[in-house]
Amino acid sequence: MIFKVSAASALAMFTATAAFAGGPTFTYKPNSLVESTVNRGPWTLHQPGNAVVSAYDASGVTATNPANKPYASYCGSNGKVVVNQGKSVMQPYYFPFVHKVNGQLEGLFDYRPRNQQEATVSAYSNDWGATWNVELEILALNSYCPFDPTDANNSYVTVNGAKTTYGLNGDNAADNGLGHPVALTIKGVQRLYLLNRATNHIDSDQLVVHTLPANVLPPLLGLQSPFASDNYAPPTPPVIGNYPTLDSKATATTGLRNPDAILGTVNFGATGIAVIYVSKVLDGTKPDTSGNYPNLPPNYPLPVKNCAKTPDFALTNIINGSGKKANYDVISIRVATTTDGVNFTDVGAVPYGPASGALSDPNSTGAKGAADSFGGIRWLGSGSIVPLADGRYGMFFGAGNCLDNDSDGFHFIGYAETANVVNGPTDLLSWTVINGLDNPVMSTDTVTDYSSSPVSPYPKQTPVVALTGVNLLTPAQVLPWTPPTPAAPIVTPPGGYNSNFFSGRLYDPQALYTDNQTLTIVFAGYNTPQPSNNLGDYRSIGRFQLQVPTGYFKAF
Repeated sequence: MIFKVSAASALAMFTATAAFAGGPTFTYKPNSLVESTVNRGPWTLHQPGNAVVSAYDASGVTATNPANKPYASYCGSNGKVVVNQGKSVMQPYYFPFVHKVNGQLEGLFDYRPRNQQEATVSAYSNDWGATWNVELEILALNSYCPFDPTDANNSYVTVNGAKTTYGLNGDNAADNGLGHPVALTIKGVQRLYLLNRATNHIDSDQLVVHTLPANVLPPLLGLQSPFASDNYAPPTPPVIGNYPTLDSKATATTGLRNPDAILGTVNFGATGIAVIYVSKVLDGTKPDTSGNYPNLPPNYPLPVKNCAKTPDFALTNIINGSGKKANYDVISIRVATTTDGVNFTDVGAVPYGPASGALSDPNSTGAKGAADSFGGIRWLGSGSIVPLADGRYGMFFGAGNCLDNDSDGFHFIGYAETANVVNGPTDLLSWTVINGLDNPVMSTDTVTDYSSSPVSPYPKQTPVVALTGVNLLTPAQVLPWTPPTPAAPIVTPPGGYNSNFFSGRLYDPQALYTDNQTLTIVFAGYNTPQPSNNLGDYRSIGRFQLQVPTGYFKAF
């Protein structure tokens, strides 16, 4: 399909280049960074008492008892799952999808108590994401209670009073339900799109689709769980059998390639809707027995370069005392079009680096002597797009590289822009990164390569949003977790390690137009790189605001 560029569009393109060259200068709006709280909804890591958090620490244990009980208080004495009775730290929520509706924020969140549950929660906010009010929990995977609240792996649940196996594998549920929720309205029909996270389906299946009821508030009301006859009934078949299956209400997209997360959409009228999304091929750069790579995308740069295990100075090494093994997953950012919201036609993939400013560069391995060292982007895993006043688009994204060895891409929040005015879907295939790992909008804890000469911090520049001690939880409330104080030559950043609720991970920035000088960013964060590091402080929602050049972003 050929898209013609008019003289007016050409002039707009020239104006964009002249007036917007180099991208915007962001500044942090003072006092805007907060860890979000939630009213009502399902169980949280901190069930409320008389304050924001109760006398229990985040793992459900009183401060005088340091035993680790990650599921204490998850179920009541009646053997049923409890609910959040008031205001609580918004944990364990992540992967937000947020948009404005009738003057307030409406959000969908992936609710995921580790190894126990996964569901979609809808909520609204009237203070730009500082506080959320739950409307509904839907598509809940598991209604059973943990058999042993001290078992961090949640190996067993209670079914009709009996100890029943419930583990992490392709035939059992654990917390591998439906995740990464996104709602799109196409031709007046609103649909909910979710990733099937079951071990034998994730990043290979199409997205699961539910058509939402029309003229119902909240719009998710009435949508039943695909794993149960209602939101809280036991799965069918039971967990002692095969993995729960989707019900007849669930359909699937066609034409997407290994979809993992939707970044955004652009409406081109009669041409249809263009969707830009994250495509993920698990173990794509892991060779087969013949040394070949049968699952590599056609445009993947050769020769294949893989990460080593995480370096000694990486945050995961500092906390765990050992490195994380190499990750062989392949990320590509793809564009597809649809006219009906279900069937998609592939447009292509955003080119990989090593071109300067590329959204993803598989050559970024951190190898000694490499031009980028650990400063490049290997995996871009989540984010959102925003229209610019000149006709182009910006993208706020979460990304990472071999410093983390995780294709979810959670080391920092960055920003990129399309190279040209977006007149058609193919214009979404060319992007330039403005804020990368070395000059990020926001970052996890700074780590320093003390073996290089001179020593090299990551990020190299101070992030736009650079604060310490941003955490509603005190150390006493997350016993037995103790932030590490490593000895030299490890370099400890200002404020120490793990002082922020996002010190370990940053996910899925959702950008929202606030006024002609301000953007609000809702995002997800972890205190540590892995939930198992600190079962009392993981999967949190937060927000901050950026001051931007007047009129740079288009109202949306």
